[in-house]
Amino acid sequence: MSRDKIELQKLTLVKTVSFWYSIIFFLILILVLPQCITYKKHGPSSDAITNLSNLYLACSAYWADKGNDKNCTVDIASQENYGFIPSSDVAVSGNGTAISFIGRSSHINSDKSYIMDTTGSIIREK
Repeated sequence: MSRDKIELQKLTLVKTVSFWYSIIFFLILILVLPQCITYKKHGPSSDAITNLSNLYLACSAYWADKGNDKNCTVDIASQENYGFIPSSDVAVSGNGTAISFIGRSSHINSDKSYIMDTTGSIIREK
C-alpha cells in the first residue's frame, strides 16, 4: 500500500469516529437537558423548603434547651448554639412556641412560597 492510501484511510477513520462521537454527544444532550431544566425549575423550591426545615430543627433544639413555652424566632435559631443559617436567596421567617410556631419561606427566583405549622409539616402557600 502506498503511503497516501494509508493516510487517506487514517483520515477517513478519524472522520468516521468524530461523526459517531458527535452523534453520541447530541443524543446524550437530548436525554440530559430536560432533566437539567426540571432540576433548575425545582431547585429554588427545594432551597426554600430546606430553609424552613432547618429553621424548625434549630427551634426544636432551642425549645429543648429553654422550654416549649419559649418563643423562637429566626434570630434566636441563628445563634451559634442552634446553628440555623438561612440561604442568601431565601426569605425565611418564623415565630412561636413549640405549640404555636408558624414559619414562611420563599426563594427570590420562584413565585412559590411555603408555610410550616407547629408539627413541622410544610405546605405550599396559595
